[in-house]
Formats: sequence, structure tokens, C-alpha cells
Amino acid sequence: MASALRLGLNNQQLFRRLACLQTCVVPCTSASTSAEKAGTKMDKYWKKNSQRNRPLSPHLSIYKYHIPMMLSISNRITASIVTGAFFAAPMIYLFGTKDFAGYYALLQSSGPLVQSGVTFAKLNLAFCFSFHFWASIRHFVWDTGKGYSTEQLYQTGYALLAATLLTTAGLMCL
Repeated sequence: MASALRLGLNNQQLFRRLACLQTCVVPCTSASTSAEKAGTKMDKYWKKNSQRNRPLSPHLSIYKYHIPMMLSISNRITASIVTGAFFAAPMIYLFGTKDFAGYYALLQSSGPLVQSGVTFAKLNLAFCFSFHFWASIRHFVWDTGKGYSTEQLYQTGYALLAATLLTTAGLMCL
């Protein structure tokens, strides 16, 4: 119902669409005849949609990607990564050998490929932590009711990216 309201459908249009949908999904009374009816109805449905050049699933192709949308998606992804890291670290400590000096010596004696992998992992974790931290600050500002205009969304988005890069660079220097 909420999606119908978002589409701007009135009750008559909504009931017409539901009636059309109901004819496509009919409860089975007889296995062979209802299967044949369903097959012909689905053929008719797909033929009609192909004649009208309707796309199969346009939900991703109809949107223009903009910075607030991408930052929202990135905030969710970085939150998952940071959460995973903060849950994995205690588990490694709890079930590991607790020989951190041995781990450190092993990493120091490893080749440059392993050390660059560790640096890359540190960079990713620092970026995820920084991004999620600054995005959370941005959300706290939104909770006060400020920063909702389109211009402010873009300004705070670019400020978020700049603060993330500076904080990531600072964490990489540690």
C-alpha cells in the first residue's frame, strides 16, 4: 500500500492492478488445466511486456548516482567491516596463542609481499574506521535537525571525504 502511495496511485488504479495480478496467480484446482492456464497467461504477460518495450528490472538503471546516496551505501559497508574487525580481534586473542612477539617477528622476517599485504590491510581498516567515524558525526548533526538541504548534503559529503582522507593518512603514520 505504501509503495502504491509513493507511485501516486489512487484506490481505483490500485484495485485494477491487484485484479490484474490476481488473474496471473490463480490457485490450482486441477494440475493439468491450471498449469496450462498459467502457462498461457504468463506467455501473454511476457509478450505484452516485450511489445511495450518494458525493461525487466529497472530499479538500478533508472537512478542517477549522486554523492549522498553513495556515501550512505559506503557508510553501511564500512560499518560492517569495522564491526567484523572489532569482533574478530578479541576472538583471535581469545582463541589464539597470545604470542604477539612471535607474530611480529614472523611478519618482520617475511618478504616484502607479506609486509605490503599487512600495510594494505591496515590502510583498509584505517579508511573504514575513519569513514564510519566521520559519517557517524554527520548523522549526529542530522539528528539535531540540521543539514538536510541539498546544498548542505553535498557540502557535508565532501567534508566527510576530506576528513576521512586526512584521518586515514594520520592513522597510517602511526
